[in-house]
Amino acid sequence: MRSGHRRARHPQAAVTGQHSAPTVVAPVCVRLGVLGLVAAPAAIGLYQLVDRASSGSWLHGH
Repeated sequence: MRSGHRRARHPQAAVTGQHSAPTVVAPVCVRLGVLGLVAAPAAIGLYQLVDRASSGSWLHGH
């Protein structure tokens, strides 16, 4: 190696081609799916809680 020249160090986990892309995309899709499975029931439950609140309560907003 000559002085003044350095080899570029590439992370081993870097996407190196088209065949490596699913190894990055698949975990992201799984995480988004899990987030949806957690967030959707929570949103539905909160909607039902607010819907059942009496019209004069602070939860109902009026």
